[in-house]
Amino acid sequence: SLPLLEIPTHIPRTLELKEVTHLLQSQIETIPLKEALGRISAENITPYPPGIPITIQGEEITAKAITFYENLHHYPNSHIFAHDLTLKTIRVVK
Repeated sequence: SLPLLEIPTHIPRTLELKEVTHLLQSQIETIPLKEALGRISAENITPYPPGIPITIQGEEITAKAITFYENLHHYPNSHIFAHDLTLKTIRVVK
């Protein structure tokens, strides 16, 4: 028979939410969108319509995506969900 597995209940140290948030924030920087080519996105960027993210966290930012974002302001009925609603800057991994 298999030995009984004991669930570990002693956790020597836990990080508080503010510590985790600081760790994550220390790995992210905000840069001009024009300088983001080839960098890794640290945010989801979702235009409405269609409401589908064009760039997601962890994805490399392409020239095509940058061109799309730069031209988005030509469409008056579009909206953007991103850290910088103007899309002049973007959050990327350091």
